[in-house]
Amino acid sequence: MTDAERHNDAVASGAWPGGPMLAFDVETTGLDPESARIVAAAVVAVGGDTAPETTAWLLDPGIEIPLAPDPRPRHRGEPVTFDIRIICDDRDADAITRALAEAFRTGTARTYPTRDGMRTRLYFTADLKRPEDDQPNAC
Repeated sequence: MTDAERHNDAVASGAWPGGPMLAFDVETTGLDPESARIVAAAVVAVGGDTAPETTAWLLDPGIEIPLAPDPRPRHRGEPVTFDIRIICDDRDADAITRALAEAFRTGTARTYPTRDGMRTRLYFTADLKRPEDDQPNAC
């Protein structure tokens, strides 16, 4: 049985797309896995019958964090903008959008069909949420 056939069988049985999913991301001091150290990590749980749940950590790597290769300010109160691209089943698009909105400040999702027409491509522009983003506005 090919990978595509196994995937189609799993989708048809409802084994994966409707169940819970977990996304994990790390930021490191460099690209070399032998010497880079983790400085930030995040886990987002989405799916099933529960609301999205995000856990994030900032870590002290114990060494100087190298400057980013581009001149944009990092962690100085200015947002760091990045793109998120996901291919998913149509039924999962809303849950994924909610989970990303919980974890990041995102713009409206741009959606496109995949070439085979079987899934959806989601494109977001996002930046890191700051603690004040979750505070209600006081009048």
